[in-house]
Amino acid sequence: VTIPDSVTSIGYEAFYNCKSLTSVTIPDSVTSIGEQAFYNCSGLASVTIGGGVTSIGWQAFYNCTGLTSVTIPDSVTSIGKWAFEGCIGLKSITLPFVGANFGYIFGASSYSYNSSYVPKSLKTVVITGGTSIGERAFYNCTGLASVTIPDSVTSIGNGAFYGCTDLESITLPFIGATLNGTSNPHFDYIFGDNTPISLKTVVITGSTSIGDGAFSGCSGLTSVTIPDSVASIGVGAFRGCTGLTSVTIPDSVASIGVGAFRGCTGLTSVTIPDSVTSIGDDAFSGCTGLTSVTIPDSVARIGSDAFSGCTGLTSVTIPDSVTSIGYRAFYDCAGLTSVTIPDSVTSIGDDAFSGCPVLTYNEYDNAYYLGNDQNPYHALIKAKSTSIPSVSIHASTKVIGGNAFAYCTSLTSVTIGNSVTSIGNCAFSDCSGLRSVTIPDSVTSIGYEAFYNCTGLASVTIPNSVTYIGNYAFYNCKSLTSVTIPDSVTSIGEQAFYNCSGLASVTIGGGVTSIGWQAFYNCTGLTYHEYDNAYYLGNDQNPHHALIKANSTSISSVTIHASTKVIAGSAFETCTGLTSVTIPDSVTSIDNYTFYGCSNLTSVTIPDSVTSIGKGAFYNCKSLSSVTIGDGVTSIGSYAFYGCTGLASVTIPDSVTSIDYGAFSGCTGLASVTIPDSVTSIGHAAFSDCTSLTAVTFADTDAWYVTDYRENAANMTGGSLVAVTNAAKNATYLKDTYRYKYWYKK
Repeated sequence: VTIPDSVTSIGYEAFYNCKSLTSVTIPDSVTSIGEQAFYNCSGLASVTIGGGVTSIGWQAFYNCTGLTSVTIPDSVTSIGKWAFEGCIGLKSITLPFVGANFGYIFGASSYSYNSSYVPKSLKTVVITGGTSIGERAFYNCTGLASVTIPDSVTSIGNGAFYGCTDLESITLPFIGATLNGTSNPHFDYIFGDNTPISLKTVVITGSTSIGDGAFSGCSGLTSVTIPDSVASIGVGAFRGCTGLTSVTIPDSVASIGVGAFRGCTGLTSVTIPDSVTSIGDDAFSGCTGLTSVTIPDSVARIGSDAFSGCTGLTSVTIPDSVTSIGYRAFYDCAGLTSVTIPDSVTSIGDDAFSGCPVLTYNEYDNAYYLGNDQNPYHALIKAKSTSIPSVSIHASTKVIGGNAFAYCTSLTSVTIGNSVTSIGNCAFSDCSGLRSVTIPDSVTSIGYEAFYNCTGLASVTIPNSVTYIGNYAFYNCKSLTSVTIPDSVTSIGEQAFYNCSGLASVTIGGGVTSIGWQAFYNCTGLTYHEYDNAYYLGNDQNPHHALIKANSTSISSVTIHASTKVIAGSAFETCTGLTSVTIPDSVTSIDNYTFYGCSNLTSVTIPDSVTSIGKGAFYNCKSLSSVTIGDGVTSIGSYAFYGCTGLASVTIPDSVTSIDYGAFSGCTGLASVTIPDSVTSIGHAAFSDCTSLTAVTFADTDAWYVTDYRENAANMTGGSLVAVTNAAKNATYLKDTYRYKYWYKK
């Protein structure tokens, strides 16, 4: 049959039962194809539908068993019920939209009947328009192998492709699903949390981010195309995708999240683009098949365990942009023979290159080094032996790596040159024979456990260049008798001088604004300044600079000296008799566990000078009924007011930007809270078990998201948007529904 351009419609049953008809071309002039127009045209193998058609009627191509391919033009706005029912030879279809249920055009009255009516022969579906695909629209379309979803689609329902067990490839505009205005960043959401093992290829054409865990566990996946629009790859995005052999990361991506490609054992090579500034912790750990990686000049940080367990990796060049290499970054890279470390690196984490048995080192005076052609001694990685008596570190060395001399019990002396800028974590841990050490002016930080358990260390010189003394830095250095902390130091870490029982004198410089939990615990020989029921440390100009601890746990009241800057962690821990405390305007920091367990403390005023309230600062202060938080406070630490059951109200000032996890957990008397516009993050369980909480008012109701991942909240990526316009619902969200999630504002 030849249909001329003059025809504008094909009527009801026009070619009904024309079984010998093999081919038909419907011109652009036709606007409608009537009901049963080609009913039972079983010989019809080819049909061309013109661009003028707007409607296809009920059973229009019913039982056209010879039809293998159909393209429905974008002009079509309605397709009748069962239009292609019985088309059992159909292999591909292109259509402008999908209704609530794809099977509707094949005879299925609901998605539950898709498997009975959608032909098993149908392998390819190309959707060219529309804005949404409903829940379970392709439910149990078991023969389907390929689907293309256009950029116009903004919503894909939960389980839209549930039971598509043979699906091999899908092209879609974004990850996950959007249902009732709420986005889910996980790819398997559209499969009803059951991504088929058959799926090999995914092409993403839109999206600005690959969300946390988006493709986690998609073990059959071999290829993913990430578009230029993506700015971040989230936490665990491709974790456990063991079939993934290669991935192209576009220039738009700025960060690769924690564990993003962890356990992708099939991945053989990765090129990281110039746009990436950080490679997250665990990003490629356990990628045993990875033989090469290109790190661009844009990367400043290589995270902890970033490439640990990449046993196939043989060489790596670290660019000049990198300043820090994280803990165990290349741990257990058993095949690694060559590493180039540039001058820019100032910090190398513990065990960064441990378990690399064939790595080629430069050797000098009882130690192994890595570097570049210009400076082959840039980084001291490890001692040649744990039994060495002395070491003179090469004059051009910049970094002493983490654990470099750990357990060198025979080491009695070490000479550190002026070129060293960083002493890594645990660098001299358990060097019990070490007697004295002079740290040069070039060093800016003393790492975590740097001189941990150096029981023989009697003398240490800390220069004016050091700004930070890490947690446990001089833990259990029992022979240390005195120490001067220079004005350059701003922070002394937790248990930094714990159990230094021989310590008789400490001078704390004027720059110190934070002293960690139990920093001077059990320093039984230490000489303190005493004032109003408390012990202080300081310098000649200000002997009351830092309040270290209460002189008794039974004290009832304390007025802190007017020139005090720091209240150290645990200073008043378990002072159960304490009922009142006066904090002067000079104090800048209330550290971790400062008033922990002060069960009779009834009220406290935190002055505007204080910028942070530490972890567990008022933990279990059950009698605390009144607290005034000063306008200078920017952060409220984890469990800061945990179990303050007497607290009925609290005003969070506009200066606060973060409320950490568990901050007000268990405040059973707390009835209402206002979250000011300044707050950008609320931690996991921050208001859990606040049983009386009935109203939480958010000053900003537009941009709050919830996520399971702390890293996600810190990076302000992924997550699900939450409407926070109703104060009563907000209270339910924070204490019940989303109690164990992290909240953040984009």
